[in-house]
Amino acid sequence: MRLRTFSSLLLTTAATLALAACQKPADAPVSENGAGAVNGVDSVETIGEPDANIAPPANSVSPAIKEIPTAFLGRWGMARNDCDPSRDDAKGLVTVTPDALKFYESMGRLESIEGVSPTEVKATFAFTGEGQSWTKTMTLALDEGGTTLVRTEQDPSGTYRHQKCD
Repeated sequence: MRLRTFSSLLLTTAATLALAACQKPADAPVSENGAGAVNGVDSVETIGEPDANIAPPANSVSPAIKEIPTAFLGRWGMARNDCDPSRDDAKGLVTVTPDALKFYESMGRLESIEGVSPTEVKATFAFTGEGQSWTKTMTLALDEGGTTLVRTEQDPSGTYRHQKCD
């Protein structure tokens, strides 16, 4: 009989401890969504934009880039005369701004950037010029220490080299 009473007491104690481990203590913090702490960490649902003052973890993807990086900005000429601001026939000049590419007879507004590195940007532009409109994806790459802009277009494909204007 004593063994049975001891077994019952042991079973009751184990069940009580197991039940207590599953329940949230009365003084445990509760997050905004009503969930309690799990392993000492609140489960909080994030709504809206992340805090700009908090750096993302090192292994996270950086936020979408919406402008052409500064290293690519400026005036770039295919020939030396293209960089002369007094000339009105600079057909090889491309001016890169944060949101556009400007050519002699056309302009492409930045639609999206698909990839960015310190020396390369792949982007899609919505062009207008000479009464027409079209979309073109191209890669802009910096070469020769940032003094040469290599523009590679797709559909039709072509590669063009421009020197940085002084």
